[in-house]
Amino acid sequence: MLAPSKWLGYAYIWPRENRYRIGYMEFTNITNGTDCLCLDSAAEDTTSIYLHYIDSPSAKIRDFASKWERYEKSRPEELPDKEECEEICAWKGVSVNKIDGYDEDEVYRVYTEPYRFLSEKERNKRRILKFTLGTDTGVVKHTPNEEHESHHDLFKCDDFNITNLVTIAVTKIEFE
Repeated sequence: MLAPSKWLGYAYIWPRENRYRIGYMEFTNITNGTDCLCLDSAAEDTTSIYLHYIDSPSAKIRDFASKWERYEKSRPEELPDKEECEEICAWKGVSVNKIDGYDEDEVYRVYTEPYRFLSEKERNKRRILKFTLGTDTGVVKHTPNEEHESHHDLFKCDDFNITNLVTIAVTKIEFE
């Protein structure tokens, strides 16, 4: 392995190998296939609380598959064009919402409202995971969207392991 050729202020970069390292974490899976600087302004955050959809009573690795990972093999023709860095980075990250600094009930509504008109059976399949990131899990980047200002992209490190997430609660989606 070559010595890093550039310090970006937040990450080391090995451009010839298309490798990025933040702390002890490597992000080859994020940088492969693109020249986009998806990790620009992303940082490790092990203190904030986040929300994310999951499909079972406990988090599984498949719950944290990015859109890029889900489409890369099954529908590669639907991947964004190489010039569309904002979209590529959104696809390579996992959507999460930060609670800290926002109205928690309002952030929960981002997760519950889309399911309001589904049957109870369909709603029962989905849950909301409330968690913090453990060390060496990945980095987050503030990426507000039309749904809510609290939206962030979680960029998993190459060694991402679901057991490094610190689960606070798992909530079924229910309505009064």
